[in-house]
Amino acid sequence: LIVVGTCLLSLEKSLPSATSSSTTTGVVLVILSLVCDGATSGVQKRLKRAQQPKPMEFMLYTNIYMFLVALVASLGTLKRGLVYLYLEADLQILVAKFCLCSCVGQWFVFYLVSEFDPLVLATVTTTRK
Repeated sequence: LIVVGTCLLSLEKSLPSATSSSTTTGVVLVILSLVCDGATSGVQKRLKRAQQPKPMEFMLYTNIYMFLVALVASLGTLKRGLVYLYLEADLQILVAKFCLCSCVGQWFVFYLVSEFDPLVLATVTTTRK
C-alpha cells in the first residue's frame, strides 16, 4: 500500500515544476531504494537472530565500516578538507550540529532494527521518503 501510494505521488503530472525526466528518475530511485531496503532487511533479520546486537553495537560496527570506506574514498582530498574546516570556525559549528543530528537519527534507525522487525524500519523509511 505504501509503495503504491509513493509511486502514484511520484507519477503525479499536475505539478507544474515536475518534468518527465525528473519524475521518471524519482520513481527509479524510489524503486531502487525499496529493493535495497528489502535486501538489507533479510540480512538484518539473520544478524539479529544470530547475534542479538544492541542498537549501539549496530551503530558502532556500521560507523567503523563506513569510516574506513570514507577514509579510503577521500585520501586525495582529506588534508585539504581538514585544513579548510580548521580555518572556518562557523563551519566547525555547523558540522558539529550536523553530526549531532545524524547521531540521533542513526540511533533511532538502529533502535528500530534491533527492537522491532526490519519490516518496521522499511515501512518507516518508505513512509518518510
